[in-house]
Amino acid sequence: MTPKDYEGLAKKAYSVDSNFKDGKVTHKGQEFNLNGKRWKVLEAEDNQGNGFQGMAVAPMNNGKPDTSQIVVAYAGTNSSDWKDLAIDGVNVMESFHGFQLNSANKFAEKIEKSYPNSDISSTGHSLGAFLSLAEGAEHHWQTVTFNGPDPYSVLSPQAKKWVKENPGMLTNFLNQMDLVGYGGDIVGRFKNGKLLWSVLGVKMSTTGSEVVLDYGFQGINPLNYHDIDLWKFDKNGNLLDGKGKSHKIPEQAVLNSSMNLLANSFKVQMKSLGDLKKRLTSSGGGLSSGEKIYLDDAQALAIVSTASAEFDLAMLNVMKVYQNGIRKQEELWQKTLDKARSMGSLLESWEINDALESTGFTHENIVAFPVGQYQNKISKVKAMSEQFNSLESEIKGKISELVARDSELAQQLKG
Repeated sequence: MTPKDYEGLAKKAYSVDSNFKDGKVTHKGQEFNLNGKRWKVLEAEDNQGNGFQGMAVAPMNNGKPDTSQIVVAYAGTNSSDWKDLAIDGVNVMESFHGFQLNSANKFAEKIEKSYPNSDISSTGHSLGAFLSLAEGAEHHWQTVTFNGPDPYSVLSPQAKKWVKENPGMLTNFLNQMDLVGYGGDIVGRFKNGKLLWSVLGVKMSTTGSEVVLDYGFQGINPLNYHDIDLWKFDKNGNLLDGKGKSHKIPEQAVLNSSMNLLANSFKVQMKSLGDLKKRLTSSGGGLSSGEKIYLDDAQALAIVSTASAEFDLAMLNVMKVYQNGIRKQEELWQKTLDKARSMGSLLESWEINDALESTGFTHENIVAFPVGQYQNKISKVKAMSEQFNSLESEIKGKISELVARDSELAQQLKG
């Protein structure tokens, strides 16, 4: 998933509204193309009572939706719907934040219950971004949004704790010229009548999700800087700012998403092998009719082999991500150290090191601590692999034992 993918889905969420301006309303079960990928709408909700719209989609793979990865997209304010216009301000300014936040949370819970083994992420624009960031924090999802006010003050204590412990999982791209998203956070965040974040630099607590991009003055209506169509992307789907610099989704979010995919794959494949083991050992003796059906044409071995191959692939992908993370941290340390030495050629090494340490640039902060986190994750991956391989070997041994007891079936399997 790239920022461009998330932006496209955030935009698509607006079409769930039955009052959508061009009449092409998106419903549950529909398929659509986006950035060269095909998607299917698993669920869609259009609440005309409070103006809430949201959808859950999955990418198509071999003609079927791949529900290992699901994106929940929340719609922003429909400027032609008076309910949306009224409730947008109510939600964000917290005068009464029930309405759409409650609907967004119920929708999130529905998707999690329907797809318990999926890696879920979320997106949205404007009010949709506010809702997405809030639900991402509450449900521990990777979230990528656009021009959304920060929802920190409406989060539960556990969500605030998760946000602090998982930096980078929430990413809110903001146009510096936007008066609604970025500007709204600077001058318009009130609670109980008290200004929490002022233009004088007294900053309130936030989710830390803000990634501010400078597009410069474009000579348009100030309100139009909030428009989702103003975002620009490079050939890889990453965001471009006004100076042509590319902005990716934070590495930490990519790492955690990869780990979630592996964990979900592990649960699914272990359940598959567990069910097979239970069936193979149900008779306690020779082959039952059900076991013969499973073993005929090596179906049982095929199940084990497929599960093993899928898990190994997921594990290799995650290991590669973590190993790249370790390499990048070491490169960052060396590159910065070399640059500092070249700039301070008249200084002693200890003087250069002291100067770097005064800014917090130490080997402990830049390399040792993050690499330690990566190594801890790698250890967890290896532990899962050992558990998986142990069960795989146990099942293969049981299959061999059962086949040996039934010569007729053994002959069928051989030839």
